[in-house]
Amino acid sequence: MCCLFAVLFLDSTGRTGGVILPECIVAVRDKIAQVQGNPVIVCGNSDYTVSFDLDSEWDGISDITAQVAYMQNGRMIRENVPVNGGVCSLPVISGAAEILVGVYGGSIRTAAPAVIPCLPCVTDIHGTLKMRRQDAYDEMMEVIANA
Repeated sequence: MCCLFAVLFLDSTGRTGGVILPECIVAVRDKIAQVQGNPVIVCGNSDYTVSFDLDSEWDGISDITAQVAYMQNGRMIRENVPVNGGVCSLPVISGAAEILVGVYGGSIRTAAPAVIPCLPCVTDIHGTLKMRRQDAYDEMMEVIANA
């Protein structure tokens, strides 16, 4: 089951920073992609889509591909995603502060990508994951129960 939700968050100055929604809308006019509104993506999630509002230059072009680019660990990652019916699913993003989204098809390319900010998720945090040893836990619980 999926539910639609919107969350406003505060940036470091206490101002509203954006809206977390599962759909981002990108308008492309004169080869320039611009995000509509203030969407924000939370990294590590797989339920985000991008809907494209394309100008008349794209009429008749059926094979459209979105390119999603972002920096991860100092490397630029680029992923191509097919656009079907003006919509594409975003790949799972991790460790990024923002993504760049553009489209191409036929001989048309976007001149400038749309920029969508990202928030880190708990699984983006670097470090060693310490696992609790189940046998030690069970042993401690037995000692407590028998005390």
